[in-house]
Amino acid sequence: MSDMVVCAGPVPTAGLGPAARACAHRGRAPPHGRGVRGLRAALQAAVWTISAMLVPASAQRLTLHYQERPPYSAAGIDGHVHGLLATPAARALAAARIEFVWAQTPGQRQLALIQSGRGLHCGLGWFHNDERAARGKFSRPLYRDLGFVALARRAAAMPAAPLPPEQLLADRRLRLLVKEGYSYGRELDALIARHAREPLATRAEPLQILQMLRSGRADWTIASAEDAALHVDDTLVALAFSGQPPGPTRHLYCSADFPDDWLARIDAALAAVETGDGNGAERR
Repeated sequence: MSDMVVCAGPVPTAGLGPAARACAHRGRAPPHGRGVRGLRAALQAAVWTISAMLVPASAQRLTLHYQERPPYSAAGIDGHVHGLLATPAARALAAARIEFVWAQTPGQRQLALIQSGRGLHCGLGWFHNDERAARGKFSRPLYRDLGFVALARRAAAMPAAPLPPEQLLADRRLRLLVKEGYSYGRELDALIARHAREPLATRAEPLQILQMLRSGRADWTIASAEDAALHVDDTLVALAFSGQPPGPTRHLYCSADFPDDWLARIDAALAAVETGDGNGAERR
């Protein structure tokens, strides 16, 4: 008589272990031996696998990724992360009753985790663009930037008067430094692609980019006005662009596995505290 496997209902085979696959295919011998021992092992493995598949997202914890980047986000002595982005994000998650843990993570690693689509991951303060939206989920705005400026070496002899960004980008004497995989907003991204001559691209984090400027590896970069105000000194100067629209909004950017109902609750919390200029947090 041939061995028989008894299954407690249809079992999907994708991603299951050997024992669970045995339960999914009737007529296949149990992998842990013949008879009762094999049957018991196969059933136990199937139950474990199905139980894991049915764990609700609410029983899992969100990992909220950030970078040390004042004034947007920085860990305080109280162990919490604060800032123009961190504070409204934490408040919205608390209002939405979503448990989370902060993780300091480089930008490229954040993108890899989020765009893999797996797990409960969100990145703090990402700009919205179509490419990212196709591979993840965005919240309502956490904050709207004051706008972009040119942050440059004083020794680079940058023009003093505010200029349209395309004019500065087209200046072949000046070496532009950009962060690889980073968006400066739809308008500036398009101008960089159209006018800049082979900008120097780096995966370095924001503080390292400042050091690259100070050491003369490039002449200027594009920074938010909030960022630049903290770093103007004897070696760096901030220059305003002319004719620019209001700054872009920054959002939570989350993996495809992030539940839609969680995102709806976060959006509702952010909408409840938005001010007249669209920010979910007070500027400071």
